[in-house]
Amino acid sequence: MNVLFDLNVVLDFFLNRSPWAADAAGVWQAHKDGLIRASISSAGLPTLFYVMRYTLRLLTLDQLSRAATLICALELERIKDPKKLGPWPFEIGLWVGKAATPNRMGAKGARDATPARAKTIAFHNDDRKPSPIPLEDCPWCGTKFTRLSFRLLPDPDYPTDLRVGCANKRCEFSRDRHLPILGVDEPIYRRLPCFMIATVDKFAAMPWTGQVGAFFGRVDRYDAGGFYGPCDPGVGQRLPVGVQPLGCLPGEAEGGAG
Repeated sequence: MNVLFDLNVVLDFFLNRSPWAADAAGVWQAHKDGLIRASISSAGLPTLFYVMRYTLRLLTLDQLSRAATLICALELERIKDPKKLGPWPFEIGLWVGKAATPNRMGAKGARDATPARAKTIAFHNDDRKPSPIPLEDCPWCGTKFTRLSFRLLPDPDYPTDLRVGCANKRCEFSRDRHLPILGVDEPIYRRLPCFMIATVDKFAAMPWTGQVGAFFGRVDRYDAGGFYGPCDPGVGQRLPVGVQPLGCLPGEAEGGAG
């Protein structure tokens, strides 16, 4: 059965709006179980993006997980019909500062404990330590992540990507199909996810981070691993961060990025 979801049903679920969230979760579960085939109007996607962008500034784990669930659903639909929806995956990026997610992948021999490689190895050795990204459960099936859920690819000594997979072998995102989640800055700059959750300190750093030029289309080549281009410090000309208090920055950045 094909079912067209009203935008409010989508927001009720992903933003956990009372008292409708439980009912909305039930119809989403029916879609996941294959009992119905859900869709939303394409006209609702821009509205959904802006509503969730403003609400998700609190960056709670519950809201973060729900946003990732949306991206998982989109990616599964793309996999079913890549000719129609394109070869590039739907992905979500967690661009939230190294206190929550790593800025760099890291490499063997580095003494810094903050890169993704060091955090992943520490979690592999002792799962009582924090996981490399601030998600505890699979956003698609709810299975708790284990030390084997995080993989450094293609080479654990010199990785370029941190991939997250579900430990539940019956989950759609297990085995060789990783979750569409990017939690390290370097892969985010390269893969340019369609949805990003960012904190204000990241907006503040944009004029001094040349790689964000790719967010504005400053790329000149691509391959299976992502998009590449020259670093562009000039992006700072669009964001007048030096003339206003930090509290004004989100509006300036959203105006410039939009």
